[in-house]
Amino acid sequence: MSGVSISAFAPRVDVTQGYMSNVELGHKVPTVEFLARVARELGVSLDAVSYVIPDCGHEEAAA
Repeated sequence: MSGVSISAFAPRVDVTQGYMSNVELGHKVPTVEFLARVARELGVSLDAVSYVIPDCGHEEAAA
């Protein structure tokens, strides 16, 4: 979404700027319906906007 502000894009996918910002910051988990609207608006597949990068953190083993 380079070059497009949240305030301009949010209405195009029928969400508030606050919701969009919270998703972007990781404070909210987006719904599938929201991701589908984003994908449709961008002209890409749902996979393109919903790919999850696996956590690369290392959990310490319980003693």
